[in-house]
Amino acid sequence: MWIEISALLLSWLVVSLLFWFWIAKIKKKNARLKYELETESNELQETKSQFFSLIDQTRDGIFVLHNDRLIYANVGLALLTARSVKDLYELSFWKNIYPEDQEWLQQLIAEQDDNRKTDGSFDLRLLRKDGTIRYCEVKVNAIMYKGEKAMQGSIRDITERKINEQALKESELRFRTLTQSASDAILTVNEYGQIIFYNLAAEKAFGYSALEMIGSSLDPLIPEEYLTDYKTKFSHFIETKDKDLFKKTTEIEGIKKDGQKFPLEISISAWNTLNEIYFTLSIRDISKRKEADKALNQAYAILSAQQDATFDGILIVDLQGKIIGHNRRFIEIWEVLPEILENGDSRGLVGYILPKLENPDNFTCYIDEISENPLSIRQNEVIYLKDGRIISSTSLPIKDRDDSLYGRVWYFTDITEIEKNRQKLEQVYHETVEWKNSLETVNILSERLNRIVSRDEIIKSLVEGIKNLIDFDLCRVYLWSEYDKQLYPRLENYGSERQHQQNFYEPAKPVALGQGFIGAVLQSGRGQIAGDPEQELSGNFVAQKNESALAVPMLIENKKIGVLSVKKAGTGQFSDKQLNILTIIARQTAISLENASLLEIQKRRANHFYLISEVTKNIASSFDFNQFAAILTALLHEKFEYTHVV
Repeated sequence: MWIEISALLLSWLVVSLLFWFWIAKIKKKNARLKYELETESNELQETKSQFFSLIDQTRDGIFVLHNDRLIYANVGLALLTARSVKDLYELSFWKNIYPEDQEWLQQLIAEQDDNRKTDGSFDLRLLRKDGTIRYCEVKVNAIMYKGEKAMQGSIRDITERKINEQALKESELRFRTLTQSASDAILTVNEYGQIIFYNLAAEKAFGYSALEMIGSSLDPLIPEEYLTDYKTKFSHFIETKDKDLFKKTTEIEGIKKDGQKFPLEISISAWNTLNEIYFTLSIRDISKRKEADKALNQAYAILSAQQDATFDGILIVDLQGKIIGHNRRFIEIWEVLPEILENGDSRGLVGYILPKLENPDNFTCYIDEISENPLSIRQNEVIYLKDGRIISSTSLPIKDRDDSLYGRVWYFTDITEIEKNRQKLEQVYHETVEWKNSLETVNILSERLNRIVSRDEIIKSLVEGIKNLIDFDLCRVYLWSEYDKQLYPRLENYGSERQHQQNFYEPAKPVALGQGFIGAVLQSGRGQIAGDPEQELSGNFVAQKNESALAVPMLIENKKIGVLSVKKAGTGQFSDKQLNILTIIARQTAISLENASLLEIQKRRANHFYLISEVTKNIASSFDFNQFAAILTALLHEKFEYTHVV
């Protein structure tokens, strides 16, 4: 029994051990599975994170749409719509779609919901938050989300591509429109020399139709001597791609369908597309231009001859200030070096001219004003040169018949002699006017002197009248004494009180005939001007140096009356005109003084006769000697102002 119980216990023990061993094995396996599951979950999470990071880094917009709402949107979509990801989740999906594209897009989504076959790629317009539109390419496919149908897709911005495609279409349209309407013949040949494009102007220029020339070579259009060179350049370009081969525009001859040759201008450009090389030839018929050039050369030759024959210096500049023309007279007037004109720089020419001018600043302002007003007309501008010459300048804009501005022309005329003659005429005119006015003043003075009978009053009026005619510092009147043969100063008048107060001049003294400047004038019988009398003659009249004097004799035929003189500080103060005026006044004054003297003599004689009459009456009435003596003495004292009578 104990054996059975022992065996039973042993069996139970073995079974228990096996059970616990199996439990431990299961726990170990579960722990391993849990670790593997956690590892896979982490890897999946990392992969998911990398996936979404990769999606956010892409420039395309990625989205998942469910029930008109976005349940996923990446950063790329936010950038495309100019909204935040949060805004995309909150707003209706259709807020981001251009209104005109919403209807057909809704229809497309409905077709996918019905499992109908649709195109999974299409273009639409996206409406950004700022109102601008972007063209996008969209790819979508249907998915299941929480047991319901949804749509996932990607959006790529193709705005630039759309713009480029449109620009390309417009460019092609413009190219064909322009080339077909161009006045120049345009041909395009491929690298094998076959014409693939031939416009309407080419048909008119050469006489061949496009049907005749498409697919053919250039041989019928260009002479062999020119064509060989072009074919060589074409081959060289195909090998080297050297575009410098076609930089220059050349003039050659072309051949019309009727065999007639004509001058043409040709320019070539090379381009390639789809690994094929093409050459476009722009050809212009220059027959009319050649004829016009010939006529222009003839006209230019005639114009040049006319310009060289004119007395004016001519300079022509364009709008950029480049010298485009001049004549020989311009070089002679300004003494310009030929290399300055050949250089064509007008600024360099101005810099060469400025040192020759009296006032270069005025000339610079003159140039600046014309530059600021290119349509202005400036005439008869006077320019003074340092060498004494005077130049007249006229500047005019150059226009064509359509009033378009091309440049400017300058005319320069040497008016030195004309200006000098004009100045002389002005001087003569002013002198004539002054002389006329002076003569009127002299006549008024003469009439006044003729009405005065007193010698003192005559002299005073004379000096006052001279003040209105001649500017002086000192005026003196000398009267001749026949008794002792000397000139005595009768009156002196100062031009200003200041000169008199400072005793600027020495007191006047009697002057003998021929003595000093005053005596010499009376002796010679004619007026004189002295620039510095103290050095030239005697010092009797002038006490200071650097002074001018003018003196004229007062004569009646050969009878000496006196001398009239004026004086002023500084040399060269008096003119011949003033000498002539003073001479006229002196003659009139001499007559007036002589008349006054004769009148005084007549008065004295009348007084004598009156005295004799009175004496005779008294003698007749009473011959008392004492009474007679008293009466005679009283009469003499009254009439002749005698102080003592014996």
